[in-house]
Amino acid sequence: MISRIDLTEPFGTLTQRTFVAVQEGGQPPAPYENYGSILVCLVKAATPDCDEHFYRHAGNEKPSWFDTPHYLVAGNVVYASPKKSDPLLLLKVCTVEIFDGNCGLATVLFRYDRRTIRSIACS
Repeated sequence: MISRIDLTEPFGTLTQRTFVAVQEGGQPPAPYENYGSILVCLVKAATPDCDEHFYRHAGNEKPSWFDTPHYLVAGNVVYASPKKSDPLLLLKVCTVEIFDGNCGLATVLFRYDRRTIRSIACS
């Protein structure tokens, strides 16, 4: 596990909610080293949802190995207002680095909808 964030308090959820990111190899990679792709998961109680929709392309195709995230650049709770209301989970992931150090960067914000008790992705 390379990242774990308890979302229960900041999002005011009724049940335990946690964000986790796991990577093959079990440790963050050093620059220019690749330990494999990562999975980003939202966990409700003890049930993880690690579906690829968290980083899927706009098309219907399953992403290729090169398009899947290999680095977690950012994973933290941010707020849509200065009064620390409207919490959002900010995730930034990066694909495999190419020879010049560039990678495909994807950013997503998740908000928690208390009325439907589910997470909704905002792009």
